[in-house]
Amino acid sequence: MPQPNWRERYRHPKIYRATPTYVQPVKIRLDPKLIGMSVGLILFSGLIWLILFSKLFMIQQIDIVGTVTPEVQTEITNLYGKNLLTYSSGGMERRLKEAQSSIREVQVYKGLPRTLRIEIAVRTPILAWRSGDTTYLLDEQGIAFQAGVGVAVDEQGKSLITVVDNFRQPIVLGKQLVRRQFITMAAELSRTFPVQFPLIIDRLEVGQTTFELVVVTNAGWKAYFDTTRDLEPQLESLKKIFENFHDAIKEYVDLRIVGRAYYK
Repeated sequence: MPQPNWRERYRHPKIYRATPTYVQPVKIRLDPKLIGMSVGLILFSGLIWLILFSKLFMIQQIDIVGTVTPEVQTEITNLYGKNLLTYSSGGMERRLKEAQSSIREVQVYKGLPRTLRIEIAVRTPILAWRSGDTTYLLDEQGIAFQAGVGVAVDEQGKSLITVVDNFRQPIVLGKQLVRRQFITMAAELSRTFPVQFPLIIDRLEVGQTTFELVVVTNAGWKAYFDTTRDLEPQLESLKKIFENFHDAIKEYVDLRIVGRAYYK
């Protein structure tokens, strides 16, 4: 019987085959909190993209309530395509007032998903202020707006009270030129002076400061009023002077000193 070769015996595959080893399966445990945070982050990122970059909230309709100039219309038209949610109206009122000085107030309302409503309140002209060839409108607060030429009229087409500024004080549209008391006195004088005196107001003038208001009568003389004081006592003083010395008044009656009245 032939003997097996020792070399072949020790090279037999069974001798060199490794003993099978059992490997324990690795179990991966996912933290529920981590999963929740990941899902939340994905949803939050999607929401941010939806708000900032999608077309869902782009402004496509703008409703305007009020009267606007072409310059303001252009400013508003530039809002089309902007994001409704992220758009801030903080600086809009300032820009619109700079473009249209007659604007008193601006209210902006956002209507989801793509509508913007702009309500504009304009100033009501109470007085006209003439400086040189230019006439400005003044509201009840004494704020100057809307420069032009010619005769100024109100919304009903009635001529406005006009104050002539012979000293041409600097005027900035949209800023207060005179105090509210000045406006009130000018309006009251225009209403009551022709009733209390057999005279017609030819025009109103302002002196070197807005603390004095001058009534130029059709008789050719002037009456100087102090705009920092009540009108009624000044009119009472003028009545006394006029009743007793109306024929002697040739140039003016000065009512600016409390308790005194001077005429020439």
